[in-house]
Amino acid sequence: MVIRVQVTNFAEAFIRSGITRPTNAKKPQGSSRGHNFLVVLVSSLVLAGCAQTGALDGKAKSAFEEYQAASWFQPYKAFSVGDDLKAYGRSWQYPTAKGAIKTATNECEKHNSWCELYALGNTIVYGMTTRELEDFIRSHNERISGNSPSSDFSSIGAAGRLLNKEEIKERLTGFYYVGRSNNNLDVEADFYSDGRLRVKLDGPKMKKSGKRPMTGRWWLKEDRLCFQVPGIYAGKVECRDVFAKDKEIRLVSDAGEIISKFQAAGSARE
Repeated sequence: MVIRVQVTNFAEAFIRSGITRPTNAKKPQGSSRGHNFLVVLVSSLVLAGCAQTGALDGKAKSAFEEYQAASWFQPYKAFSVGDDLKAYGRSWQYPTAKGAIKTATNECEKHNSWCELYALGNTIVYGMTTRELEDFIRSHNERISGNSPSSDFSSIGAAGRLLNKEEIKERLTGFYYVGRSNNNLDVEADFYSDGRLRVKLDGPKMKKSGKRPMTGRWWLKEDRLCFQVPGIYAGKVECRDVFAKDKEIRLVSDAGEIISKFQAAGSARE
C-alpha cells in the first residue's frame, strides 16, 4: 500500500505560490513540469527500491541517466516521475530550485495524472521523509549559491542567494531602488516604512502617461516580497522570491525566471 503525504513547512513553499504550466522548452533551458504539492512515499515496498536508478522503467531510466551525465543539464535542475515510474519530466538551467521542480513535475504530469520529485541535482530524493527532503533542499540551495564550504559546484547560482523575511525587510525598508526589468523597462521603486510602494517605469515604447509614478503597497509574506500597484500586472497582488547577488537584489518569478534587478540608490524619496 502506498500512502502519499503532503509536505509542509519549507518544502511547501515550493507550491504555495501556484503552478504555471509552461510549454515544451528546448535547450538551453530545460522542460519538465511542477505540481501542486510535493509528496513523500512511506510505503516500505517503495522505499526498498526508491534510491536506485533501476527503480525507473524504460525510457524514464534512460532519460534519467542522460540527465545525470549530460553537460548541458546543469543546476538548478530537477527530475520528476509518475507513480508508474515510466512517465517523467526534467528541467535544467533554472535560477532557482523552485522553478526547476515545478517545471519538471509539470512536464511529467502531461503524461501521467500523478507525478512527484525524483531527483534534485544529481541526488535522488524519491522516498525521502518530509524532514529529509526539507533539509536536503535547504543544503542544496546553499551549495548552488556558493554559501556552503562543502560546495561541489564551480559556478554561483544564476540568481544569487535567496533572502529570508528579515533580510528582505532590512534591505528594502526605507530605501529607493533603481533597476531594469526583463522586458527592458527602467524601474524606480521607493519602499516606504509604512508599507507604501511608489513605482515608476520608463521605456522607449511607453506612452508619456504610463511613465508617471504609481503608488501601491508592499509587504512580506513568509520569505517573499508581495506588492500591489495599480497599473502593474493589472493591479493584481504579486509575490516574488528575493535574491541577493553582489550589490544587486533580484526578483524571481514562480517559474524561476529573474524578472528584475535592482540596486539601492539612497533613502526612499518623499
